[in-house]
Amino acid sequence: MSNALRSTIVIGAIWLVLLLVGGWYVYYDQADQLRALRMENKKALEAYNKMQAKVDSRGEVRATLAKLTDQWYQRKKVIPVTDDARTSYNYFNWISQQSGPMLMFDFMMLSEAPEESPPSRTYRLRGEDTFENLFDFIYYLEHEPLLYKIEQISIDSATIGKNDEGDVRGVRFDMQIKVYYGTSASLDQSFSPRVVQTPPKQIDPFYPLILDKLP
Repeated sequence: MSNALRSTIVIGAIWLVLLLVGGWYVYYDQADQLRALRMENKKALEAYNKMQAKVDSRGEVRATLAKLTDQWYQRKKVIPVTDDARTSYNYFNWISQQSGPMLMFDFMMLSEAPEESPPSRTYRLRGEDTFENLFDFIYYLEHEPLLYKIEQISIDSATIGKNDEGDVRGVRFDMQIKVYYGTSASLDQSFSPRVVQTPPKQIDPFYPLILDKLP
């Protein structure tokens, strides 16, 4: 056997011994430490993932908060701290006179729900008037700042009077309006400037212009 072959065999045997000893040391003698290190690494990775999720969640919360803050300062509707029938009746009368003759209606309170959040009252307005007056009333009810919600409404054509030219045509209406109140004082204010444009002129759908030319 040549010296080169003998040297190769010796070196191979040494490497084999080292691998066997190293493997035994790592997988048997140090097995507990290796498992502990793997467990620590797993815990550290889980902690990192949780921390990253919190960071992402914090960014989403900030974005949502910024959006809600913008909506808060740009809101145009407010909820009064208190309400009673006299206050709402005066408010309806004030609205109805914003762009023309006062809307003629009967007024009554139908119900109240103080247990709701926010509390509310429902009023009924029933009467006869021109379609234009009714349209203007609904327009200002929507665009003025107080939060009044039309729950139900019905409109029919009607003869509301007479003049020198004959019958005065208009509409008969019946609506239920809910008002919310009793929230914190901060909801009683609006930070957005109130600019209500004059409502557009409307044509009575129950009496179109073509009928003006007919007997």
